[in-house]
Amino acid sequence: MSLKLCFPSASKIKECLEDSDVLKLSFYQQFDRAKNIIAVTSKRFANRQLSERGLDNAIDILVVDLQMGKDGYTGEKVPQVALPEVFSVLFTFKANLKDYLLKCATAIKV
Repeated sequence: MSLKLCFPSASKIKECLEDSDVLKLSFYQQFDRAKNIIAVTSKRFANRQLSERGLDNAIDILVVDLQMGKDGYTGEKVPQVALPEVFSVLFTFKANLKDYLLKCATAIKV
C-alpha cells in the first residue's frame, strides 16, 4: 500500500514552515531567504496531492528553481535564493523542508 499526501492551503503550509528550525538559522534569515523560501514553497504545494516519492522530486525541483530564480516548468520568475552548495548542508535543508511539509500534509492510504 502506498500513501497519497494531501497538502492544505498556502496559508496553512506557511504556518508549518515558519516553525522550521533550519529556516530560523541566521543564514536563512539574511536577505529574506527564509521568507522567500516559505513564499515559493507554500504557493507550490498548496492544495496538491503527491506520493512521497513525488514529494522528493518536487523538493529537488523547488531547490533548483530557487537557485535559478525561475520556475523551470512555467518560466515564471521566482525569488532567487542563494542556497548552500555543500552537499551535507543542502541535504539537511531538503530533509528539514520535507519533514515540515509532511507535518502539514494529510496522508491517505491508496
